[in-house]
Amino acid sequence: MKKFNNINVQYLLNKKNIDKSISQVLNRSDFVMGKEVVSLEEKLKQFTKSKYCISVSSGTDALLISLMSINIKHGDEVITTSFSWISTAEVIVNLGAKPVFIDVDQNTGLIKEKLIEKMITKKTKAIIIVSLFGQIPNIEFINLIGKKYKIPIIEDAAQSFGSKFKNKYSCNLTTIGCTSFFPTKNLGCYGDAGAIFTDNYKIQKACKQIRLNGKNNYGNFTRIGIQGRIDTLQASILIAKLKKFKKELKMRKDLAHNYVKLLNKKIPNASIIGLSKSYNNSWPTFNILIKNRNKIKKFLEKNKIFTKIYYTKPMPLYYPYSKFKKTKINDALKISKSILSLPFGPYLKIQDQKKVINLMEEYINTYE
Repeated sequence: MKKFNNINVQYLLNKKNIDKSISQVLNRSDFVMGKEVVSLEEKLKQFTKSKYCISVSSGTDALLISLMSINIKHGDEVITTSFSWISTAEVIVNLGAKPVFIDVDQNTGLIKEKLIEKMITKKTKAIIIVSLFGQIPNIEFINLIGKKYKIPIIEDAAQSFGSKFKNKYSCNLTTIGCTSFFPTKNLGCYGDAGAIFTDNYKIQKACKQIRLNGKNNYGNFTRIGIQGRIDTLQASILIAKLKKFKKELKMRKDLAHNYVKLLNKKIPNASIIGLSKSYNNSWPTFNILIKNRNKIKKFLEKNKIFTKIYYTKPMPLYYPYSKFKKTKINDALKISKSILSLPFGPYLKIQDQKKVINLMEEYINTYE
């Protein structure tokens, strides 16, 4: 297993459909805002049951455009998690606003929703929650906070497209949902792309204008925007891959459960992230918390098994973000020191899963 996530296998198994979709765009040469863009947005709306979908250039831009659509500006505060990919905080700072970091649950990495209300001030203009590793926080509780204080809730669903909370899909759970179609995501393109979902007409109108440099349907520039549109090639790839998406979600779930069985049998001291019954996990990655993480990772690499760490430290501990307000982040720090992401993907072979766990067991029996 030389690759952590071998997306090439997925391409080869769906090569005919993907190549056909790409060829259609190449033959027409409408690479910007071609008909596949509209088609993709319709299909994504149907999947999530959202009223509106706005495709954009990346998951990061989805977050940025969403914040711009609700007029986040210099000096505003945006409450968010302390444990995520840096884009979650980066987009806030890029608008001159201030992230307010909340600690996470030590078993899941999800935001401690009961700490959110304590950090709300008159400057709080939005709350970004992250559906981490396919897990979904207590959305009902968080939405009540938003309603009470009239604060929009944004779900950073870059890692949870396909997950469900009480039979409702991620991206359609809050005021705005944002996702990423980065190549390694559950639904990934072959470059960068993302999408914004909302049921709010004014927000979707603003998002559509912002992604086109602030231009409205009449060619006038009516607001500050960015170059944030998806390209037609990426849209065509996503349309082709959507055909097998639900099947691949089932494959991910089956493989995750197989990992669980192997770990429970051979490494019972490992804590598995993502098993809560309060949501239906789409399993974008498979993560565990384990003692001697760095040594185990190194041992696996010597045996050609490549793992990853999501994430090496909480966002507020990076220098550019260290000056912003935060709760105590003891649990976020604790997770960052023990989390390990095992090789995973819908086309991972069961014998490879066994090899990973057997090698981990060998290390523990030999060196611990």
